Amino acid sequence: MSETLPKKRGRPLLNAEDRRIEILDCAVEMIAEGGLPALSLRKLASAAGTTTMSIYTLFGSKEGLAHALYQEGFHRLVDYQQKAKKDPHPLAWVGNLGNAYRRFARENPAYYSLMINATMPLPESHDAEVAEPIARRISTEAAYRELMSAIDLCQDEGFVNPAYSSKQIADALWAIVHGLCSLELAGYCSSEQEADERFEVGSSAVLRGFLTEKGKNAALRIS
Repeated sequence: MSETLPKKRGRPLLNAEDRRIEILDCAVEMIAEGGLPALSLRKLASAAGTTTMSIYTLFGSKEGLAHALYQEGFHRLVDYQQKAKKDPHPLAWVGNLGNAYRRFARENPAYYSLMINATMPLPESHDAEVAEPIARRISTEAAYRELMSAIDLCQDEGFVNPAYSSKQIADALWAIVHGLCSLELAGYCSSEQEADERFEVGSSAVLRGFLTEKGKNAALRIS
């Protein structure tokens, strides 16, 4: 039987998963607006209509909450990817994944701002010899592996230059899409049309740089 949160000030009952998501959504907004110092578990409990004990029960600690925020962001990104059309043509699939990334960023700006931000409050290893920046975890995420799978298919079809590894290509595509989305969310573009055009031009240009003649011809046929 699902655990529920007692009704408070007219709020509807929440099952355990809905409560977890509500807490995470409140926490990510607090950090996005005021940085990590703004994340007070007492204030978070009040905003989410729960108790600090409930937060500790769900996440264990403030660090556990930070990990959950990071994981939730990438979980949502994977959901967007899976909803994107898995076109049988691998080049089209790569494009669809890029568009899915942008939709995720636009519709989940608070999570997006934390996932790859250097100030993400995830603890580093206590062992200085093995500690590494949080961003290096990206390549282990399912969302990144999804992009790698599409690129691997492009390589199998001879659409991309074999001089580059699939990871080198994935890194470049991830970087340009992330950069374009970050500029858009920061207000760099004067209109949605301009944002659309910049995204299409930038992401397409980087992908074309890796294509073989066969790949360029194929891209023309699906454009």
